[in-house]
Amino acid sequence: MRESTVLTTISPGIAAELAPRTLLWTPAFVRLLVAGSAYGFSFSSFHLMPKYLAVEFGATPSQIGWAAGVFGISSVITSVAVGACIDRVSRRRMFAASAFLLAATSIGFALANSLGPMVYVLRILQGVAFTMQMASFSTLVCELAPAERLGEAVGLAGSSMLIMNAIAPAIDEPLARAAGWSAAFTLAALAALISAALVLETTSKRRVVRSAGGSLLAVVRRSTTKAYASVTFLTAIAFASMFTFLQPAALAAGYRDVGSFFVAYAAAACTVRLFAGWVPDRYGRRRVAVAALVPYVLIVAYVACFGPTSLVAIGAVFGFAHGVLFPALNALAIEHTVTAERGRLMTVFAGTFNLGAWGGAAALGPVAEAAGFSAVFAIGAVSATAAFVVLARTTGFALPADEPA
Repeated sequence: MRESTVLTTISPGIAAELAPRTLLWTPAFVRLLVAGSAYGFSFSSFHLMPKYLAVEFGATPSQIGWAAGVFGISSVITSVAVGACIDRVSRRRMFAASAFLLAATSIGFALANSLGPMVYVLRILQGVAFTMQMASFSTLVCELAPAERLGEAVGLAGSSMLIMNAIAPAIDEPLARAAGWSAAFTLAALAALISAALVLETTSKRRVVRSAGGSLLAVVRRSTTKAYASVTFLTAIAFASMFTFLQPAALAAGYRDVGSFFVAYAAAACTVRLFAGWVPDRYGRRRVAVAALVPYVLIVAYVACFGPTSLVAIGAVFGFAHGVLFPALNALAIEHTVTAERGRLMTVFAGTFNLGAWGGAAALGPVAEAAGFSAVFAIGAVSATAAFVVLARTTGFALPADEPA
């Protein structure tokens, strides 16, 4: 008792650093991370979609862009419905429903034999599934993680899926070559079903009190949400240029396999989150997010100028920047959002990111055909620069007046 008093008297900051850290690695949190990894494997299998469409069906950049674009459009539309109910329904069941839908679409791709309307329908359904999963997964993390370790928890949760950006393509690319793309997509379906089973077994002893909070429109109108959504949207366009068009650019440059980009990207992003996930919580989430946008801009600009010279090096730098940026940005927004509205905020995040990433891909496809891939990456670099300016000029965030900080 005396020791605690002395620590508090000396300095609240020192006392906080010397006090035992609140437990994060509970069985429920670990099970949720494993469920996220299984879902991530299934979803990451479709990061090879540009190569699949180009190799199997001879798709043009515009067709590849539209396959990504309809995914984003459906995700944005779904965000409205998910945002209206996410804080009032079971997040576990929403996550599981998303996994079942992803499994069904994976089987659909396993049976596809042409680049027809069914491919676009399946991508639309995957956009619905992804929005449901992002919103429910993020809010489940918020429920299970202690507030003082939220940034670390968000980073770990993201890593549980992000690591599959390396593992899934590394398995699926040679599997598709040896046994066909149907085998790869069937494996993706199995992973999604495992994810659903795991998340339905995830329970928390913490009592979560859910109140109505503001409407989805009210959340969107908040200054915090506007700043957060703007940065997310602009960064997502840069993300789209790399994830959608680096593959066809590399194939055109003579590469046979593109999986090394995803391996390096995921390895770098997960390494920084695992070993430095505490940095945003310690040194300031906004400060760290602004700093992370610098390498984000530089690597996309490098590809615009010099092309895909080394997929490993490009993937590593891009993964480092993305791995630092998004946990810091997510935690920053969550920190300044009332508890009852966090699910809606995560839904806005999902919709905004997908609008920029996949809607941007649809818009960039014709640019690639008309002006080449360098022009696409140049647009991505400019967009990331705009995100840097917006976040650097956003000097503060504030909670709504009805809830104290």
